[in-house]
Amino acid sequence: MADKIDTNIIVVGEENIGKTSFINLVQFIDAKWKFYELPPFNKLKNEDIMNLKDIKFNLIILIFKIRITYETKAIFDFIKIAFQENMPIILFMLGTEFQEDKSLESWSVENIKTFNKYGMYLNDYTYGTCLISNNLNLDKLLIQKRKDTKIRTKNCISKNLLIYGKSIYISNISIINKFLNDYQNDKMKELEKDKSIASKLSFFDYFK
Repeated sequence: MADKIDTNIIVVGEENIGKTSFINLVQFIDAKWKFYELPPFNKLKNEDIMNLKDIKFNLIILIFKIRITYETKAIFDFIKIAFQENMPIILFMLGTEFQEDKSLESWSVENIKTFNKYGMYLNDYTYGTCLISNNLNLDKLLIQKRKDTKIRTKNCISKNLLIYGKSIYISNISIINKFLNDYQNDKMKELEKDKSIASKLSFFDYFK
């Protein structure tokens, strides 16, 4: 019976960063794995949260590309509010299709250190590509890269599910709504002008 229980994975990231492309690539790796995309904060509505609140999640995958931004910090604040820091987070780095694996490993470790420096703690990382090309020669390369991406993603998710082995619901719905209201009314966007203030903003502020 336990083998029939679904594993629910929530995919987060900035707008247009590649969340849907990632899900399209990996959604059939394991029939028990169900992926849910969280809309970007400027489009996230109360109904979206309510649609997810009855689902027990096992894992978070953060889609990341190039650099940490103000919205990346907001995503972590949301995760802390919604899951009370009890959910493992995997960093998935897109846009790496033309990089060597050796350099990517080093880059990944440095990214983890940078996230941790700003209080954004990650459990693991992986990388890959979701690109498809109309160029026949290029697509041959990308087909292999996508296969490699699926293998790495499967291994990374499987390992973290084995280590964590729990599932929890989204909580603090009213606090999440306040968080989104502040964000979407530009109260938090105004803080982006002053990075020293923005860096001090904590999810604990929303419990006041």
